[in-house]
Amino acid sequence: MASYPRGFLRYVRFEQLYRGVSVGGGGYEANVLPSGRVGSLDGRFYPDLVVDVTPRVPAAQAESHARVAFPLGGPAEASVPTVQFETENGFRQRHVLTIVPRGGQYVLAWGVVVQTSPRDWLRVYVDATNSSLVGRQPIGWSENR
Repeated sequence: MASYPRGFLRYVRFEQLYRGVSVGGGGYEANVLPSGRVGSLDGRFYPDLVVDVTPRVPAAQAESHARVAFPLGGPAEASVPTVQFETENGFRQRHVLTIVPRGGQYVLAWGVVVQTSPRDWLRVYVDATNSSLVGRQPIGWSENR
């Protein structure tokens, strides 16, 4: 759970976890009024998860695979779908193990950060069982995050 003020509202983010692993895009965000009442609630929850959360591919290998597909200044792998998680579940690390929902299926993946140009960064999701590319998401990134 994360909580932070913005203007007169307080935002509270409840992240969905499955066996200790974050579910990409899973969870809710509540906008709480100064009175303590919830002004709005937005998000999604995946109740039917059944995923082995033990990665077979090391994070460094996943990052290497992502860098080949999305080289700095080079052509990007166009066949990798763009995913958009409303929030990045608070991901702050360069490598995160997460569960990526894909059309009713769930994939254990490493989300690794790669730089594609001097100002552009992607979080590339690499299947943690077979190194296939699952998705990509443009992100703002700084080594000082």
